[in-house]
Amino acid sequence: MAIAVLIYASWIALTAFHAQVPLPVLVVLGGWLVAWQGSLQHETIHGHPTGIGWIDGAIGFAPLSLWLPYRLYRRSHLAHHGAKVITDPGTILNRATVYPDAAPSPPRCNRPWSAR
Repeated sequence: MAIAVLIYASWIALTAFHAQVPLPVLVVLGGWLVAWQGSLQHETIHGHPTGIGWIDGAIGFAPLSLWLPYRLYRRSHLAHHGAKVITDPGTILNRATVYPDAAPSPPRCNRPWSAR
């Protein structure tokens, strides 16, 4: 809950004092806060931090990125978790959990002067 307060308070402060903040700093801090709040929204969809739906929804509701309304994001994200073809690690459509095989280690160079 403290993180949610920190994110929203920082966003409000950054917005209120944007004219006094150098543009590169504003872009970096604003981008970081938008990303962090997006992560917070994702957690609220999965029942964190409180486990009480309406409270978690209220925490994640503000669309700081102005990209996607919370209710639409919540609905589409939960549908994503309901589609086994997307969320099953064994399917080709689940790119998030398909990892390439580990590459073999390169051969070691036998240099007489190197420490062993």
